[in-house]
Amino acid sequence: MAQRAAYHLDTGLTCRLRARTALRGQTPKVEHRSKPEQILAPATPGFWETAQSLQRMTEGRHHTDATLLIRADRDRLGSADGSL
Repeated sequence: MAQRAAYHLDTGLTCRLRARTALRGQTPKVEHRSKPEQILAPATPGFWETAQSLQRMTEGRHHTDATLLIRADRDRLGSADGSL
């Protein structure tokens, strides 16, 4: 496993990091290891998060049944056999 060290950190920053780890109930070592995972995690949401977001965005809107739109296009184009 790779090792890394942090040198010349500001005293205020060090105190804030210690307070943060104490609030989270973690050791500084665990916090130090989890940071790269958080930073380098994929920024794009997964499928289910995106689906829920779209559902919230379109909540309360009137939606047209797709079969009505397809039939209207067929009628407009004059397709007798139903194919477009």
